[in-house]
Amino acid sequence: MDEKHLQLMTQLVSSLASLKLTFAAISLLLLAVVAANLLGWPYAEAIAAPVLLLTVNLIFAILHQPAFKRDSSLLLFHIALAMLLPVALYGSLAGFQGRFELPEGATFAPGQLVVTKQGPLHPYSLDELSLSLQAMEATYVPGKRAQRLRARVWLDDEQWVVAEHLPLVWRGYRINVSKNIGFSALLQFTDGAGQTLTHGVNFPWLAANELRQANEVALLGEPFWLKLEGVESMLESNMDAVDFVPPAAAFLVLRQGERRLELRPGQEIAINGGRLRYLGLGSWQGFEIIYDPAKPFLLAIGVILCAAMGWYFYRRFSRYDWAASTATNRSSQSPTDAS
Repeated sequence: MDEKHLQLMTQLVSSLASLKLTFAAISLLLLAVVAANLLGWPYAEAIAAPVLLLTVNLIFAILHQPAFKRDSSLLLFHIALAMLLPVALYGSLAGFQGRFELPEGATFAPGQLVVTKQGPLHPYSLDELSLSLQAMEATYVPGKRAQRLRARVWLDDEQWVVAEHLPLVWRGYRINVSKNIGFSALLQFTDGAGQTLTHGVNFPWLAANELRQANEVALLGEPFWLKLEGVESMLESNMDAVDFVPPAAAFLVLRQGERRLELRPGQEIAINGGRLRYLGLGSWQGFEIIYDPAKPFLLAIGVILCAAMGWYFYRRFSRYDWAASTATNRSSQSPTDAS
């Protein structure tokens, strides 16, 4: 490489390591964050270019600045910092968040999943998740707050317990219970040909919808409304802590046009050319599912950053002669100052 090309290369490295580029990249990152929030752009994609620019700037600063070569703790700190940005970005691009509801006795189906966040690089799907809810437990305390949530589930023919701080891990996904719980009515419909269909109807989350416990159901293409009555007393403001179980006084109100009927467990009616039987009232549990591949790496990088900074300050201040400094300060004081 001749002197001209070497000079150009040096200038390029110096430019990529400059503070001006750092400030420009940080400004672009701030603008990308603001634009993502105001315009609804995907957050990870919006900040990808500024984050990569900052990472390149930091890498060339490590290579260019002689201070990093003299101090291994500073070098380690900035290498970890350079890794932090792209790892966090990858976690956002490949991450996933969603939620679903499962009635007792039901098995998860992909159609139940509500995706709240999914990066474009997310590598898996939940089609093979074989999760069923055996039973759930919860306690309501004054203030309409659900506590001590526990769900007994089956996953791949093994029984597990999922609690508020005890998630279930499946292929990198963390499945946890949410505060969303409610009641679910189990109905059995037999058509004119004798074919039987069992259908579960989930009523809305009880704590936020105690006066709106209703849902629409369609049988043979004809809709009707079901309303759950008799559960409002569970959330009275002066109540003591109560277990989340269907009240004995609860019953269903069915409306179809001008028709209104009350149903209790075991009762059946003629409807839509067949027979509808109310089997009983159970519960459903809400679940949150998160996939964050960057989390363990971010934790490791955080430990490295803290260790490198601790090492740097220890080496810096352990060489400092505190006794000599104190003596010098005392001797420099005037008699007036000392008094």
